[in-house]
Amino acid sequence: MENIFTEVKNRLSIKDVIEHYSLAAFNRDNKCHCPFPDHQDVKSPSLSILKDNNTFRCFGCDKSGSVIDFVMMYKGVDKVQAVQMLNEDFNLGLNFKEQSKKKIDIKKYLLTCEKDIDQTDYFIKRGLLPTTIKKHRLGYDKVKKAVTIPYNGKMNYGQIRYVNEKRFWKPPTNDAGAEPIYNENAINDKDNELIFIVESPICAMSVEQYNSKAIAICGGGGVSKLDKALKGKKTSNLGFILSLDNDDTGARYTDEFVTYFKAKRIRYVICNISGKEKDPNDLLKKSSESLVKNIVKARNEFFSKCTSYGDLKSAQEITNMTLKPVNWLVNDLFPTGLSIICGASKIGKSWFVQNLCLSISNGDKFLDKPTSKHACWYMALEDDESLSQTRLKMMLKGKTAPANFFISYEIYPMDKVDKNRPTLMEYIAENIK
Repeated sequence: MENIFTEVKNRLSIKDVIEHYSLAAFNRDNKCHCPFPDHQDVKSPSLSILKDNNTFRCFGCDKSGSVIDFVMMYKGVDKVQAVQMLNEDFNLGLNFKEQSKKKIDIKKYLLTCEKDIDQTDYFIKRGLLPTTIKKHRLGYDKVKKAVTIPYNGKMNYGQIRYVNEKRFWKPPTNDAGAEPIYNENAINDKDNELIFIVESPICAMSVEQYNSKAIAICGGGGVSKLDKALKGKKTSNLGFILSLDNDDTGARYTDEFVTYFKAKRIRYVICNISGKEKDPNDLLKKSSESLVKNIVKARNEFFSKCTSYGDLKSAQEITNMTLKPVNWLVNDLFPTGLSIICGASKIGKSWFVQNLCLSISNGDKFLDKPTSKHACWYMALEDDESLSQTRLKMMLKGKTAPANFFISYEIYPMDKVDKNRPTLMEYIAENIK
């Protein structure tokens, strides 16, 4: 049984397990309110994820442990029951009898099954074409009556699906290593690739069948799997379409990827390509034409929102266009929008910016150029009130400071990470008039 315990701990993310059973919501620091009913203090997040060893710890009630320990304490079951529950709820496909067998030669097994693929029509019934089946090197295990799905061209990892029952099996970590993302070969940063993210390999194949790239997260831990697959790759050349299942789990996985993509500044859109069905393969079985239309629509939506494709114009067209005049804050120097001021350390950037803000707030000239009067907010993240006061008095030379020039000494987040802390836009709406 020890091999099984280790297998479960290695294959499941403690965060996924806690969220699955308790519906706890983690913040960006991987903290949440303790879900245990006997925990007294519920005012602040006290349960933390320890990524280094895939465990949790509550600093309030002092409970801690692995994925198995969490289920034992939260569900009130013993160790074996906890493992059986995890095996069933996360579709681990663990066969306790098979765990005691000798190490499996994954590649040899998948190659053997590939030769017998013509002895099952399982994939044909799922809507996959013979060319798709051949491309992804699918196979059939005659003894187990199960189909095999290699995860990549190296044939070093795969899963089996039993044809006559809803059961999966994946190789032990000791035999094949940690489960990777399915179809990692689709992530090619040499070209501007657009990649669909779905939940299962069959859904990924359903998308790839129609001239698109797709990967599958294969259960929990999808963000970690993708992050590992992206190591060393140029993410600016990549774009992703989130098309996870139309259920609560799919929505939760989507939220996780959105948080990850925003943090990494990776281009993405969320598109439901499954229509009213649960997943892309269900729609494929019902109407391949509808799936194709949804794939094309999703691709177009990505290109519309995340790229400038389609903006090709001739020089003649551009010269004949009627364009709005540039809205200058400082004539011929600073337009509205983003401007970056760079310079060596201690050369006077802070003085420059504070003086710029004073001039715009008053509508005075800056560097002998007219300004457009506006309220200004200067985030002096390296200063304090004393330093700001000294500089203001030197710049104003006895004049009254403008009431529409604001200074703060900390930055406010774009997203809501703390209900007691305003976002940047909330702070502006409340304080900058």
